[in-house]
Amino acid sequence: MKKTFMRKKAVGLFLIVAMILSVFVSPVNAARNYKDLKNHWSEGYVLKGDELGWIKGYEDGTIRPDENMTRAEFITLLASSIDYDINNDSSTRFVDLSETSWAEKDILKAERLGLLDIAFPDKTLLPNEKITREEAAVLLNHALMIKDLKDADDELKKRRQAL
Repeated sequence: MKKTFMRKKAVGLFLIVAMILSVFVSPVNAARNYKDLKNHWSEGYVLKGDELGWIKGYEDGTIRPDENMTRAEFITLLASSIDYDINNDSSTRFVDLSETSWAEKDILKAERLGLLDIAFPDKTLLPNEKITREEAAVLLNHALMIKDLKDADDELKKRRQAL
């Protein structure tokens, strides 16, 4: 009887660990097979980003992990990672946004969220320029603050409904 209990406990523990790992670690075959990502140090992170829909890669099937990101690419990555509904207003203060139409939706989302105000205070975004570390840090910090505010707002809504 004691052996059966221990076996059930071990199987249960194994199933719990497997479920937790399935949430945080994506199998390689579930994501796209990027030609230039195999054995790269960022492979796990990129595949997780791909699984979450944050990373799309290039049309030629590459991810180009050793190249610097453009402003549009980085903003798209951040905006994709923030689950926040915004209005569909297509107006923008950036006069050069048409340069990169593939990223327009995410750039507009980032602009509506206030992500771009500090890093890009004037009327030009220069979306195809390489992003600097300073710009990336400012955008990331802003994105984390917005996520924290959204999480707090969601928690407040839950508590109100419970009353």
